[in-house]
Amino acid sequence: MTEAPTVQMFTKPDCVFCQAAKRVLTGAGIGYQELDTASAARLADSAVYFSGRLTVPQVFAGGRLIDAPGDLERLAAAGRLPDVVGSAAGELPLDSVPPAEL
Repeated sequence: MTEAPTVQMFTKPDCVFCQAAKRVLTGAGIGYQELDTASAARLADSAVYFSGRLTVPQVFAGGRLIDAPGDLERLAAAGRLPDVVGSAAGELPLDSVPPAEL
C-alpha cells in the first residue's frame, strides 16, 4: 500500500485567501499540513524559497506548487483536484535547506 501524498500549505493567520484554500481542500476531502509563516521565520523564508513568491497561501502537492486559491477552486470545480493531488509524490524538503540558502 502506498502512502498518500502530503499536501503542504503555507498560510498566515487571518488570511482570507488561506481560509478559502482550506475550505476547497476540506470540501474535496483532501488533508493537508498547514505551515503557519507567522509562527517561524524559517517557514516564512521557506515559503519564498520554494515558490518565489511573498504571498500566501501557497499550496504544494508533492512539492508541486498549485497557485491557490484560484487554481484550487478551478481544479475542484472540474473534478480534477483529487487526481492532481493523487498523482503527486513526496513533500517539500523543508528541513534539508540550509538557513544560508533561505
